[in-house]
Amino acid sequence: MKTRWYLLILGLIAALSLSALLWMARRSHGPTVLVSQDGQLLYTLDLSQVSSSYTVTIPWEGGYNVLTITPETVYVSEADCENQVCVQHGPLKPGGTPITCLPHRLIVRWADAS
Repeated sequence: MKTRWYLLILGLIAALSLSALLWMARRSHGPTVLVSQDGQLLYTLDLSQVSSSYTVTIPWEGGYNVLTITPETVYVSEADCENQVCVQHGPLKPGGTPITCLPHRLIVRWADAS
């Protein structure tokens, strides 16, 4: 009978330890940005993993968008579309609207945004 109690307590401690580790692992991820084009996810960017600024050129049917990624945020720094709404949007802000480029079917948004 004592052996069963010891095993039950040991199992409970192991389960609690595992759940605590999983909880801490989820919390360690930084702000995440999703970049999609024409409904397809292109990039998942964890900004906590970015150490210096860099750019990515995203082509679309003869056109392009240049996405600048920094440790703090993401923004479209250049595009060849006519209206330049995506460039004028500026950096992606928490709780703000996603960056969209309708001519190139590009959407840049926070992962936790709906």
